[in-house]
Amino acid sequence: MNERIAKVKAMADELLALFPGARTVELSRTKVDSYETCDLVIHGPKKYEQAVELLRGLGIGRRAKQVFNNFTLVSGVADGVTVKTYPDELPPTCHMEKFIERVPKTKTVEVGEFIEVERERIVCGKEDSDTEIVPA
Repeated sequence: MNERIAKVKAMADELLALFPGARTVELSRTKVDSYETCDLVIHGPKKYEQAVELLRGLGIGRRAKQVFNNFTLVSGVADGVTVKTYPDELPPTCHMEKFIERVPKTKTVEVGEFIEVERERIVCGKEDSDTEIVPA
């Protein structure tokens, strides 16, 4: 095996071992002139609270979240490293809500002809002081 490939595989194994329970850990480092980024993406926490604890364990107190239909992106920054994780559940301040929407029956200019369609949307309440909702 190529020596550099062997070293990359060893670093990847070491990185994955830092986060027990993680299915995937991705590390991206960019350095171009004065522009630098370091991003760490961790897939594995199923519950929102597990994701929050993971970020807290890395020293990230202030988090942002983006809520999607079937998962939440929880992220934060510590020492210039952006950490993202994707739990499969909504935060405790959010819930799915069914509602009825009136939709025109036809696309003509007729007035008063509607059908009712049941849809779902995510509704979020008041956030903790250390969490910020970012529109999805």
